[in-house]
Amino acid sequence: STTLSITDLSGRQFLFMHLDQAKSGVNQVTVDLSSLSNGVYLYTINAGSMKATRKLIVEK
Repeated sequence: STTLSITDLSGRQFLFMHLDQAKSGVNQVTVDLSSLSNGVYLYTINAGSMKATRKLIVEK
C-alpha cells in the first residue's frame, strides 16, 4: 500500500491519501493545495519498505 501525507513543521496533518493505483516506477498524483496557507510543509510518501519525506513550499 502506498500513502501520501502532508504535515506542517509541527507535525499537524493536513492531508492523508491512499494511492491504491500506484505501480512500481514513476507515478504522478495531483493534490489540491488551495486550503493551505503560505508556508513550509512536509510531504511523506510511504510505499512498502520505502519512506521519503521532502519539503513543500506553498506561496500564493
